[in-house]
Amino acid sequence: MTGPIVPSPQQKLIIETGLVNQRVIACAGSGKTATAVRRLIEIRRQLGASRQYVALLSYSNVAVETFRTEYARLTAGQHGLSNRVLISTVDAFVTSHILSPHAASTMQCARTPYLVNGHEPFLNGFHFFNGKFNEKIQFLSAVLNGTRWSFFNTAMRGKAVPVNDSIAHAAIERLGKAGAYTHDLGRYWAIKTLVDKPRLLKILAQLYPYVLVDEAQDIGSVHGRLLELLIAEGVTLSLVGDPNQAIYEFAHADGSFLRNFDPGVTGQKETLSENRRSIQSLVDVTNKLSGTTYLSTRPAPIRKSGPYLMIYKEEELFKVRSTFAEILANHGYAHDSAAVLCRARETVSLIAGSGDSWGQGATEHFARAAFSRDRNGDIADAFSYAVDGAFRLLDTPPPTLRAAVLSDTDDLLAKAVRRIIWTFLRTPATGIPPASLNAKSDWLPKLKTNLTPLLAKLEMQCGLPCIVKWGYGVTSKALTEEPLWSQDLATSTVALPSVKTVHQAKGQSIDAVLYLLRSIDVSKLLAGPVHEDGRIGYVGLTRARDLLVVALPNTTKAALIKRFKDAGFRDWS
Repeated sequence: MTGPIVPSPQQKLIIETGLVNQRVIACAGSGKTATAVRRLIEIRRQLGASRQYVALLSYSNVAVETFRTEYARLTAGQHGLSNRVLISTVDAFVTSHILSPHAASTMQCARTPYLVNGHEPFLNGFHFFNGKFNEKIQFLSAVLNGTRWSFFNTAMRGKAVPVNDSIAHAAIERLGKAGAYTHDLGRYWAIKTLVDKPRLLKILAQLYPYVLVDEAQDIGSVHGRLLELLIAEGVTLSLVGDPNQAIYEFAHADGSFLRNFDPGVTGQKETLSENRRSIQSLVDVTNKLSGTTYLSTRPAPIRKSGPYLMIYKEEELFKVRSTFAEILANHGYAHDSAAVLCRARETVSLIAGSGDSWGQGATEHFARAAFSRDRNGDIADAFSYAVDGAFRLLDTPPPTLRAAVLSDTDDLLAKAVRRIIWTFLRTPATGIPPASLNAKSDWLPKLKTNLTPLLAKLEMQCGLPCIVKWGYGVTSKALTEEPLWSQDLATSTVALPSVKTVHQAKGQSIDAVLYLLRSIDVSKLLAGPVHEDGRIGYVGLTRARDLLVVALPNTTKAALIKRFKDAGFRDWS
């Protein structure tokens, strides 16, 4: 949060009500975070000295940290207020309260269950049959329809293919007996554990009689079932979210749980319809495209602002970023408070100057680490890739070590490994080489040279030996002579804005946005937020505070361009 927020009458109505179920539909930029954290404080105040807890759950680690910071700021000096609150991600809540302490017997494993992300080398022995060949276990997804499980293969992005029940159960149970679960299958085991242990469900409901869920449009079928089980045991639920921003349909979250939640006759159904983020001209075009009737609380700035259209040539796609950079510089916008948003990662790579030739095996992980570090400045993402690359070269590291290295645990081994790989990432001269080098002839040989001392340190200081012929895992296959990051695709005399996907920008407020649409995206955005593609378009449009430029390919039909203009967009000039 950028500064103190004075709750609006709409927000006060939600914050100050009694201890009842709530469903709050909140428009983009309406202050969902501010509302939720103040509601948390109010519930805690109304509970008085009760030893029960209030839980505020979200789907983003960034949101959780924001909640914790804001909660600490708002409650500073309130000495009579109990500190019995939990602020956590939904998955962290499930892990700490169900999976880690209680799921081992349900999974039939002899150890504390642990999370895997799919890149662990030992998972090469865990697959499921997709009807034609074996598929990696991380692509097996479990969905609940009422109380019946269905299983899907999600290897083809954007398309979920049904998997035979017996095949899916066999694969899940085999991995479970090893003590491991993926993000998706962890939710499966959580529900199975609660069904096996009804006493545990009662204890959770008694410990957390009030639960708030932020970004509730992201509740999928399995988390929805968990909440239904808690409600059946007497838990009071507050949901805050925007169904138009449900953009995780691949995780079976389409906003329906929030839309269909009935708080009961004594509960509360409210709407937050005031947009604190975007100026009215931007809210107006979004209203017309999505069928909403929201209002802005912000005046338009003196600098050039509002919704505009810009046409680009497909063959000159790489120039869009530099063109937008010139616009920003000419109209008083800082490059670091602006962004180019795209629907797909492939488009981000094209604009940012990377191709799709990342290599294979460990090479791919190190290549992506270099790109994330040098182009994106995303050190957290880069570190995750670097860890995965290094672990592919180790000889059977402990199965829980990767997760420990990527967390903030105080485990001594994890801290030592974290420190070594962190240095390897942050020191291009002796670690992961710069992404600007020619990938095959320059970057890869330097990487191999630098890996030798890295692996020696991991063995000597951490007792983690590498595989005997680790060099075979750092192959040049699928690399080209092009740099991993071509910085000079388009010349610009001014600093360039960031380029990211809409999913990466979700929850952000950005002064100036260029939303780049490819031909396939245009009609889907105009269709409105009735399907996931339209909702992704809605999220892209609603990130901007002052300036929104929608870039359309020059192949866009005149009738479609007219629909944008009818909604309020003007030609950029």
